[in-house]
Amino acid sequence: MRVLALLSFVGWVGGTLAGCRTTTPPEPPLHGEPEALPAPKPAPAVAPAPEPPAPRDDDLVEDDAALLEVLMKSHFGETVLIRRAIIAGDIDAAIPPAEAIAGLEDEARLPEPWKTRVGELKAASDRIRQAPDLPEAAAAMADIGKSCAGCHLELGGPTFDPEPEPVPPAGDLVARMKRHVWASERLWEGLVGPSEAAWREGAAALVEGPL
Repeated sequence: MRVLALLSFVGWVGGTLAGCRTTTPPEPPLHGEPEALPAPKPAPAVAPAPEPPAPRDDDLVEDDAALLEVLMKSHFGETVLIRRAIIAGDIDAAIPPAEAIAGLEDEARLPEPWKTRVGELKAASDRIRQAPDLPEAAAAMADIGKSCAGCHLELGGPTFDPEPEPVPPAGDLVARMKRHVWASERLWEGLVGPSEAAWREGAAALVEGPL
């Protein structure tokens, strides 16, 4: 239900914004012996590449931990770019970050519980770069949020610091739009966290404020 609600909101917002000079080569000599070519110089010897040291158990742990940290930070930033592009009604701007997620590698090194969710994340991102229209892209974006939420529920997810709610003056269109942006951020945090409080805050801001 939350995915459908967020999808409807994203689709509604996206719909409303919506002369070279040539030279003649010299003539070859007509008489005489051809000039002798210089003898080729011997190629320098190339030293063989050293063998990498055998990995230790603690090296593997550090490498895998670094991989998880990089993966989480990068794909979170890319999902933000995708979501904002779709809200703005610009599918083209959503394609590069979607391609980055769809091209994630090193899945074999991920913990086993991560692999299914990362596969879902990549599949949804691939749908965005192939989406024929905004509703299809928004549906894929909602599935990205769903895969993130599933992973966070199973393995533990991020916590989001609350941001103060903007209180726009009556009749101020710019302030109302800022409130809508704030609400959409809370809805997204509520979906991917998942966070019941963030979801309720975002939904209440849309229900109570004028559209």
